[in-house]
This record gives sequence, C-alpha cells and structure tokens, in this order.
Amino acid sequence: MGENECRALPVHLVVDVDAVAIKQSHSRVTQVSARSQCSADLTLRLLPISLTASIAAQDDNHFHLRLVWGATMDNEQLCEAFFTGTANADANLLRNVCSSAFTGSQNDGPAMPLEALIKFSAITAGAVNNFHYENVLRGITPDGFVEEHDVCCDLPDGSEFRMRLCCVGSVSEGEITSVREYFDSRGASGLLKALAG
Repeated sequence: MGENECRALPVHLVVDVDAVAIKQSHSRVTQVSARSQCSADLTLRLLPISLTASIAAQDDNHFHLRLVWGATMDNEQLCEAFFTGTANADANLLRNVCSSAFTGSQNDGPAMPLEALIKFSAITAGAVNNFHYENVLRGITPDGFVEEHDVCCDLPDGSEFRMRLCCVGSVSEGEITSVREYFDSRGASGLLKALAG
C-alpha cells in the first residue's frame, strides 16, 4: 500500500444507549472524533437500533466518524421488542418501536393509542406479580407478525393466572402501527378483577 492508503478493516462495536435518545436523533447526522490509521465503512448494531457509520481518514492518527441514526429492526425484532416492552412496562422501549400513530385493540374493541397502552402496562405491572409470557408461538409476515402466548402472573390473592391469547401486529416503515389482541374474555376475569383493585 502507498503512504496514504489504508486497508478496510471490519469493526464491531457494542454501545449501550437510551432508546429515547436514539428516537430523538432519528435521521440526524452526528460527527464525533476518534483515533485510527485506516478508513472503513461499518455498521454499528445497537439493540434494538442499527445505525450506519462511515470513517474517513484525515491523517495517520485521527479520523471523523459520521453516524446516521435510523430504526432498521426487522419484523421479528420489532415483535420481540414490543412484547418485552409490554411485559416489563417499558415505556421507552414501546415508544421506540411503535409509531406515534399506533393503535391497539382487544377483541375488536375501541382503539387504544400508544400512551394508553403504556399506561395499561404500568397499571398491570403494579397490580400483579411476576407478569410474563410463556409458550410463545410466533409467525412473521411481510407487513407484520402474529404471536400466540400465555399471559402469566400471580394475582393479589396468591393464585396463578394464565390465559392464552393471539396478537396480530402491523408494521410500516420500521415501526409497529397496530396490534390487535384476541382472547376469551371469560378467562380474563381474574386479571380484570385485580386491575379494578
């Protein structure tokens, strides 16, 4: 190689960042300084976000790293993140993977906006113990996902609650736009009683 030539090197970085910060930085280009002797193109994988970075060498010791933020999760990753968010009442994660125009529904009932879903998840987490999903069956479609799972938790009276349900999710431009949930409402009475306080 010549004096000013650099060999492209594969680079993998793991970075822990706040989901809200990523969301707010969507489509922005940020420049930071770093040290290297080579130029390269690389993709940085942030769970649950990806970004693309290109490195342009300026001299033997420094380069500028240009980061372009963007949500690039596939539908399976979006599905996984969504149910992780609902199970853990993780408002930041839900806001990160859902469209601002998101709607949710139960048994074809009234549409629920994203903030109402977040509030419902928080109320559920506060009313019961050990809320989680089991026996997951998941199918991925070109425009979304379908998931069946058991909703499981310990009710305030100490009894175990378990209910099978099915969710159909729609995805557009890398964000979840709707989730429709279906279940036998007769089986939900124990959980509903706990939520009513």
